[in-house]
Amino acid sequence: MGEGEKRDQMLEGGNLALKNNTRYKKPVRVIHKYNSDNNANAYGYMFVYEGLYRVTRFDKEIESGFSVYKFHLDMLEDHQQYESGGISFDEAGI
Repeated sequence: MGEGEKRDQMLEGGNLALKNNTRYKKPVRVIHKYNSDNNANAYGYMFVYEGLYRVTRFDKEIESGFSVYKFHLDMLEDHQQYESGGISFDEAGI
């Protein structure tokens, strides 16, 4: 759920894919979006690849009166040795 949304999250789209990964154990790629003046794109942010993770579990919680899903991820050991190094992707590259 994006910041400021006023509705319950549903198990659909990305949330459903992450939930299914608790069963199928497929690795997921984690990419963070950062607001930055340094190495940012024209919109003032950059994307940083953080590595491969496994979804270990998820919880449904209530925040500000709305249901939200929280997913717990563990970094795969093979990828702990690598740092992201600030690799950035512009919006068109994702």
